[in-house]
Amino acid sequence: MNKKHSCKRLLSEIGRIGIMIDIQFIEFYIKKKYNQSMVEYFDVSKPVLSVWRHKSFPGGRLKEFLEREGNLDPHILFDRIYQRGN
Repeated sequence: MNKKHSCKRLLSEIGRIGIMIDIQFIEFYIKKKYNQSMVEYFDVSKPVLSVWRHKSFPGGRLKEFLEREGNLDPHILFDRIYQRGN
């Protein structure tokens, strides 16, 4: 399976199961969990990040985020940042 096809499949699956995640949440998560900017996390330039914010977040980068974090569910990711003591 080529990279473009796998990204389309990922985005289709995300839409099918109803996961909604946006670039602002991803940016918030990275900042809180790693104390990094998205520029550092994804190793891109500020102009590239600006394009992502004003147009759309690339499926390949969403896939990279999923592979690195293991999940795209905002509730699960939020719980990782603010773990409650038992």
